[in-house]
Amino acid sequence: MFQDPVLRAKFAGKPEHVVNYFFLLAEDIRSIMAQLGFRTFQEMIGRTDRLRFSPSYLIGKARLLDFEPVLHNALELRPGVNIRAGTVAQDFGLDERLVMD
Repeated sequence: MFQDPVLRAKFAGKPEHVVNYFFLLAEDIRSIMAQLGFRTFQEMIGRTDRLRFSPSYLIGKARLLDFEPVLHNALELRPGVNIRAGTVAQDFGLDERLVMD
């Protein structure tokens, strides 16, 4: 795999720094999820009851925003619809195609 030299010149860091950043980010996300009582992202889908809107009082217009429609539970809007989805196994035969190439 080749990197575009023009784009590569814009990045002064090392690839290891990016990897380290994402490991730290994942650790922070796991910590926040644990505080909220979630173990997986799948458990968080549709859980608008865990969201809170706290407008910044430093910005006057923020107090005028109404997020109630956005924070409304999707199950109440469309009962019986699977909002959590599910992992459906997909096999496109990519492994076989790569081996043949």
